[in-house]
Amino acid sequence: MGLGAQAKAALGKIFTNAGPRPQRARLCVSCNGIIGAQDEECPHCHVRQTVARKAVRAVRVAMPGPVSTTTILLASYVILHLIPVLFFSETASFTKSGYLIDGDSTRRVIANAHVLMGANNDHLLADGQWWRLVTATFLHIGLMHIVFNGYALFVLGRPTEGLYGWGWFISMYLVSGVIGNVLSWQMGGFAGGLQAGASGSIFGLIGIGIVHCWRHRWANRAMLRMLLMWGGLSLGFGFFIGADNWAHVGGLVSGGAMAWLMAG
Repeated sequence: MGLGAQAKAALGKIFTNAGPRPQRARLCVSCNGIIGAQDEECPHCHVRQTVARKAVRAVRVAMPGPVSTTTILLASYVILHLIPVLFFSETASFTKSGYLIDGDSTRRVIANAHVLMGANNDHLLADGQWWRLVTATFLHIGLMHIVFNGYALFVLGRPTEGLYGWGWFISMYLVSGVIGNVLSWQMGGFAGGLQAGASGSIFGLIGIGIVHCWRHRWANRAMLRMLLMWGGLSLGFGFFIGADNWAHVGGLVSGGAMAWLMAG
């Protein structure tokens, strides 16, 4: 038998092998125990290996560290900010929920996209679309807007979340943002135009930090001074550039009040 025939016979044995093949293994989505690739239920913890649980585990494994509420909020800032930029071009022209995007300029199209996504407008709020007071706290208009708020959330979010827990943290974040938006609306802070941004919530975190550091000022004097300076400079800068300081003040006072009412 020649060399070619021997090689052909060897390959035939490999590809026609009818014997049992070793089963591939993977980790359980719940307990991380080793299970078979085809197992629908973990033999160790008896949790079903559903597609949704596999997806959650894949995201958890891909993250560089533990996922916090602060991280999720930061991700939502970026994703929601990119949607109007990436998916609404100046040629867009369609009607949705009664609002026409006429495509006369990129700036106008993006502004209309913010309306569709939940930005505040005094006329729409007066018509009963109060849900915008919440959704607007996740939207930003302009690159510098999201950069400043994102940096502030990055600095203040995790300490506040660690102090109060993720449940209280997100509740206080949302309440501060909504109260800031309500105060701005009532004081005419965005009369006739659009308003969006997490500034009210960010100032709420500043207020929370100021009250907490005041209560424990024997150990947090430097942090207290930093937060007071940060809040004061931010309000002054907001006044100088014509920012919505009513939302800032509403968030600052409401965040401080909630922290004052809570123990710790």
